[in-house]
Amino acid sequence: MQDTSGITNFDTIVGSGDYAVETKLVINGVEYGEDKIFSVKTSRQLFTTDNPTVGNAVVGRLDASIVRPNASIPRAAEIKPYIRVFNSSLTSGWLQKGVFYFYQRWIDDDSDVMTIVAFDAMFRGNQSYPSSKLQWDDEHPYAWQVVNEILSFMEVTAEEDTLTILRQSNYIVQFPAQYSLRDVLGSIAAMYGGSFLITNEGLMRFVAFADLPGETFYLVTNDGSPITFGGKKILVRG
Repeated sequence: MQDTSGITNFDTIVGSGDYAVETKLVINGVEYGEDKIFSVKTSRQLFTTDNPTVGNAVVGRLDASIVRPNASIPRAAEIKPYIRVFNSSLTSGWLQKGVFYFYQRWIDDDSDVMTIVAFDAMFRGNQSYPSSKLQWDDEHPYAWQVVNEILSFMEVTAEEDTLTILRQSNYIVQFPAQYSLRDVLGSIAAMYGGSFLITNEGLMRFVAFADLPGETFYLVTNDGSPITFGGKKILVRG
């Protein structure tokens, strides 16, 4: 669940149960407010089936429709969605909801609407494992060493807690011939009983399945975040 404690007025407004949500996009450094946005949807599916699974390297996706920009958007341009909440007396600060990179676009010339598809940094993991600097011949590298190398290939930083978890076990990894970076991340995640995803701040996070049972009694989104009503988690009775 994303920490909102540092966002001005956010928890206070949501806790009141009476609020509305405003959205904005920052695309290649240019801000697009609700007057230029028709729709925005982000998804990050932690579980690939209805039942919780491990061994996933989750790609986050953004779908949006906006007024056709005056300036061109370069391929792989950075896109950050934000939300804030407000009521009749208060407005919160902006809460970042991901870091995505422009992938495809379609333009309706009649309506001047641009439809955008973007993915987070995990999408970079679809490439084959590049030339490695690790020693694979005599002694196979530890899983955490392989993850560090994958992070450098993908140009992503990991959360400190994730690195701490990975260093707690000396699992070794076989040479990943003909496997993609995501394939290797998924196999390492399975060793540790969890999955990898990119956070709303753009950092690599390992989510351990063992950490989820307390939350699975609540109605949650696909990335494991509790769904709230009036600021309260919705408890599911078995």
